[in-house]
Amino acid sequence: MTIELNVKLEHKDMFLFNLYHTYHGFQGWLSILLGVTIIGLNIYSLGQIETMYTILYFLFGLLFIGYNPVSLYFSSKRTVTKSETFKNSLHYHFSDEGIRVSIGEETGIIGWKQIYRAIGTKNNLLLYTGRRNAYVIPWRTVNQPEDLKSLLKTQLPGFRVKVK
Repeated sequence: MTIELNVKLEHKDMFLFNLYHTYHGFQGWLSILLGVTIIGLNIYSLGQIETMYTILYFLFGLLFIGYNPVSLYFSSKRTVTKSETFKNSLHYHFSDEGIRVSIGEETGIIGWKQIYRAIGTKNNLLLYTGRRNAYVIPWRTVNQPEDLKSLLKTQLPGFRVKVK
């Protein structure tokens, strides 16, 4: 079975990947936990401390919760607009031998054993080749999503595929 895709990443796709990657790790959960804790303590101490401190603590709580998404949004936008790789579309050719990725004249082949993990999110298919590096394939670019999912499930061990 072979499947071919042309993928042109937008900054929204990169942002959703970065958001997923951050909030499925320790740093993302810690920032949410700290932000909620600070806001909770702020609400608990209402009326016991000066109004200026109440406002300041509330702003710190919002900063812990909101900094990552805002930072990731602008970082993703900058990455996609400035990178030569993302200005062109990537061509993926999935087969039983592996994945051939082409951009312009350049071609690379990724064997199935090189895929660390395949994760399907609501908007993207993430093919990790390491703990931090992934090929981002938006579902909107996949013509045959069920065929691609079944190919991934047959070529990769079950514990490496999290695609519904």
